[in-house]
Amino acid sequence: MRELVRRLKHVLFTLKSIAYIDELEETVDSWTLIVHIRRAYLGKTESFFNLTQQKLIEYANLAPGLHIVGSGWNAFVITPRGFYVRMIKEFKTSKICHRFMRVGACDFGASCRFRHPQRVMAINIEVCEAPDYSPFEEEGEEEQACEEE
Repeated sequence: MRELVRRLKHVLFTLKSIAYIDELEETVDSWTLIVHIRRAYLGKTESFFNLTQQKLIEYANLAPGLHIVGSGWNAFVITPRGFYVRMIKEFKTSKICHRFMRVGACDFGASCRFRHPQRVMAINIEVCEAPDYSPFEEEGEEEQACEEE
């Protein structure tokens, strides 16, 4: 999961609309990326969201055992400042509840005869306007300093 977040940040940094990105690891299974978009590009956040969602799907398909909970574009839950996506890491996908994987919940709950993944991870993407300056420029560093972990 950490590798997926790192790869996503790398792709986002190549966009000229992005000023910088703050990464917050809230828990072991949850990350928030706060993407600071330059003022001139704020009206184009929908295309930014589409690209980010496309890359998340692409990376999840490439990573062994990583699956997005939900089906298609419905897997991305819209929030006031962006969206979030839930993922699971399961190598053995047989006997997993299809309803849980498609919707994220199951009506049968604990009595379901199929397996529900216990560990669901989340990635939150939030967008806000970048200030007219980059906090890294004041310190004499380049914007790419965000990439270092």
